[in-house]
Amino acid sequence: MLKRRKVRFSDKKHSVRGIISLLISIISILLLGILFYFSSLAKGEGGSLLGAIGLILLIFSSAGFVLAIKAYKEKDIYYQAPILGSILNGVIFIVLFILYIMGLFL
Repeated sequence: MLKRRKVRFSDKKHSVRGIISLLISIISILLLGILFYFSSLAKGEGGSLLGAIGLILLIFSSAGFVLAIKAYKEKDIYYQAPILGSILNGVIFIVLFILYIMGLFL
């Protein structure tokens, strides 16, 4: 038997905001891993430089989350990039926020 291929004709496009949000989340994950590595080298005493870089990453991931939310409002787009961007940026934001709250009380 011959398999039939499904042909889809669609006017949908990839959202630029969603792709940028996804790229921001990937960059944030990489920089967060590098930040964790340097913090472990300093045995938890990284100082204010690592804290400032972490704060910049917190702002960076929140900007990526906002871009993903704005991408949801666009019409006729594929939603894979905005969904992944919002999930990853949200997780990064929560992880960094919890780290800062723990740093305030410990």
